[in-house]
Amino acid sequence: MSVALVASPTGSTVVREACARDNDGLLALDAACGMGGGRRGGGGPTWTIRHQPDFFALFRVAGVRATVGIAEDDERRVVGVVTMIEQPGMDDDATASWYVSGWQVHPAHRGRTVGPALVRWAIERIELVGGARASGWFMSGGSGAALRALISRAAPSLRLSLPNQLRSYRLPTAHWRALVPARGLGVRPAMATDVEEMADLWRRAAAARRFAPRLDAASIDRWRTTVLNAPPATYWVARTPRGAIRGFVGVWDQRPVKQFCLERDERPTGARLLRGRSRAVPLRTLAYTHWCVPGELPRVHHALLGRTARAAWIAGFRTISLMADPRDPLADACDAWSAPFQPFTASLAFASPADPVSAREDLPLYLDVGLA
Repeated sequence: MSVALVASPTGSTVVREACARDNDGLLALDAACGMGGGRRGGGGPTWTIRHQPDFFALFRVAGVRATVGIAEDDERRVVGVVTMIEQPGMDDDATASWYVSGWQVHPAHRGRTVGPALVRWAIERIELVGGARASGWFMSGGSGAALRALISRAAPSLRLSLPNQLRSYRLPTAHWRALVPARGLGVRPAMATDVEEMADLWRRAAAARRFAPRLDAASIDRWRTTVLNAPPATYWVARTPRGAIRGFVGVWDQRPVKQFCLERDERPTGARLLRGRSRAVPLRTLAYTHWCVPGELPRVHHALLGRTARAAWIAGFRTISLMADPRDPLADACDAWSAPFQPFTASLAFASPADPVSAREDLPLYLDVGLA
């Protein structure tokens, strides 16, 4: 993946790999960078993502290889960050891809050199770690046009795939009653005896998606016993009355490592022009992970959505987050629920014209909202 990099037209910003001593600076950047609301098309109250108490804990818990790049200002304060997560292919000889996301630039430093420097660092890092055939999925909110333009300027010889549209849903658990019950399917928490069949089912489902992570029986069991071990945060399995497995999904309570927060204005009414403090209010929310339903089986999607949402609602969780490609039947199930979403875009950056990942653009893309 040899690329020709060009210098930033307005000065320079140094980006380096983050380490544990940068944790406080990364948490401060989290607090400074708000995101849009959860309504269709954006808008609504400001919310933020926090990684308290340890920015790096999310990746350790998920068992992924992550590299975090940070930009600093003249006073050594963290003013920008990007995260790269390695995603090995399902086959042993498949080339690994990198999921490049978690872009944040401090509001006071936007529109300058920080964004381009983070892009250049990510491109160089992919080549350094992954070799000449490595590729990276560059994620951004909205249309992704600004990020694609940055990539084109930073590395003119790099190829970009067509933009892949994605939707980050926030499913209100209180609406679980609106889902039509799926007849002939039972959904229950997974047990040790389910693991081997779950791994076989994942292999079949992953073949119809791009960028699906490698997930075997050992890794599923690790997630089941170590990460998803506090119901309703667990794996849920859908089976027919005769016991045939039709699908499964993990429900992840990320609050120990990652929190969604609403930024609540604490200024009194009538004093909005005065300076005041806002308070981050953590949301009781969960994240879906490892969504696995092979083929066109909408009733399985509805069964998993309805049963897990009901369990989450009873446990006091307001929403469950999920990312889906609009071409995936899962997106149809979410849309039938009238679930609000934010648009995201993923673009594959690669150098080789014969890149095996780019040749499967007809397949829906798999990305996990829990790592976004």
